[in-house]
Amino acid sequence: MRLGPRSQVLDIASGRGGPALVLARAFGCSVEGVEIKYGLFINAIIQFTITAIALFFLIKAINMVRKPASAVPGPSQSEIYLKEIRDALVKGKA
Repeated sequence: MRLGPRSQVLDIASGRGGPALVLARAFGCSVEGVEIKYGLFINAIIQFTITAIALFFLIKAINMVRKPASAVPGPSQSEIYLKEIRDALVKGKA
């Protein structure tokens, strides 16, 4: 490797950056470290899942409380007309 003061080294998953720091001291090059933090990603997924489940059950409980009693619908227009016709026919026979 030809490393010098103008060289740049990228250290992925560097942690403490041991090998990259040795290169920087030995050759005077600049070092950029990229840390991969799996724990933070997994923690974010777990927190999101817990929050989503809690919201789901909260909304489900609210909907169960707010659910109105099933009301019997009134007669439709055609039923009203049919009743009038029936009543008129009954009066006509009597």
